[in-house]
Amino acid sequence: MNYRTSTKIILFFFTAFIVGCAQPAGQAGQSMLKLARRQFEQKHYVLTAHTLSDFLRNEPRSREVAYAHYLRGLCYRQSGPAKYAQAKRDFRQAIRKATEKAIKRQAYIALGHIDFESNPPNYESAVEHYKIALSGLEEVPPKDAVLYRLGEALQGIGRWEESDIYFSRCFNGFKQSPFARSARQRFGSRTFRLQVGAFKNLKRAKELVANLRRKNWPADWAARSTSGKLLYIVRTGQYRTFAEAQQGLSDLTQLYSDAMIVAAQLKN
Repeated sequence: MNYRTSTKIILFFFTAFIVGCAQPAGQAGQSMLKLARRQFEQKHYVLTAHTLSDFLRNEPRSREVAYAHYLRGLCYRQSGPAKYAQAKRDFRQAIRKATEKAIKRQAYIALGHIDFESNPPNYESAVEHYKIALSGLEEVPPKDAVLYRLGEALQGIGRWEESDIYFSRCFNGFKQSPFARSARQRFGSRTFRLQVGAFKNLKRAKELVANLRRKNWPADWAARSTSGKLLYIVRTGQYRTFAEAQQGLSDLTQLYSDAMIVAAQLKN
């Protein structure tokens, strides 16, 4: 599930700076910030980054510098993993230079998202950044995304019981959120397993289980109701952390290329 920064958040920060800055940038700098905001709303991320770089060169001591670093960091993040390192530098600069707690929190959220989305994900760092961001965060989006991803990151490093705290806060506090359903599905999970197949026919599921066992993969099947349809799910393995599951997946995909990692209940 992807998270994208709302342009409403960008507009809020921009308006706050224009109204409340004791030492705002000059007129030319304010014009560059307005242009950058319009470019960002139009999803011209490369142009926005160039405009903000010009602003930072021309207005290095203005209070809006933190905002400029944050917005440029968002542009780099939107450009994909190749720009993640640049994005992280900007978010850290925003945190260091900002006097407003709101922009610090949003920069921590953005750092958490990069940790979460990296390949492989850095769940430990994501947990740290998300927890800092949660302090004082209002009960409106993107808090639902932070709660859900924090829960998933905690599962990723084997802190299963703690993850339930944040999943429950997500689906209880944000019942209409797109993250609420996923939070409910992952709540109560205690291990990672490798799912090898899902079949409408029980015979095919049992045949796959037998094949896996012959190849020294201790598999089992279970019936699941999905969208009103009964499916027979074939899974193997139990792993405490996501990294351990990835290693298992690497071995299994040599035999079954469609296998995937899922969070699940412990097998009795």
